Amino acid sequence: MPSLVLLSRVPRKTSNTGWKVSESPSYQPILQSSVRLSCKLMDPVSIQHLADVTVVHEPSHPDEVVAGSPTTGAVTVTTLDGLGVEVGVWEMGVGAVRDVEAEEAFLVLGGRATIEAGGVTFEVRQGDLVRLAEGTKTVWTVSEPLRKLYVTGL
Repeated sequence: MPSLVLLSRVPRKTSNTGWKVSESPSYQPILQSSVRLSCKLMDPVSIQHLADVTVVHEPSHPDEVVAGSPTTGAVTVTTLDGLGVEVGVWEMGVGAVRDVEAEEAFLVLGGRATIEAGGVTFEVRQGDLVRLAEGTKTVWTVSEPLRKLYVTGL
């Protein structure tokens, strides 16, 4: 039985706040670069307007490419240090790549793709909430540029 589970469909909510963008090194093999966002002030409530988050893409590593010329990129939006959690936005352009997953849950913000795991193919689209188990071998085939909000361990 594959370790990928489609949980539910939920609507997207966003609000506006001020965030500052700075470069940071890559942190996962599939991601060639990432950008770290940091809050100007540590307020009791912080809101990030995800539609305003710009994700810089780089070509996927040739060893991971299955089809096309896909690009990927990620931005860390915030961390929950006390829980050891990172929350960010990840994108992938049209094409297909293979990956070995980290423990992660994500909400598809836009686009369309299939994820093959353990011989089973799952379609994901805007509003889908998905969980990936650590170590799951996957093939992502993106037919419409994919944007997701992810939650994973640090």
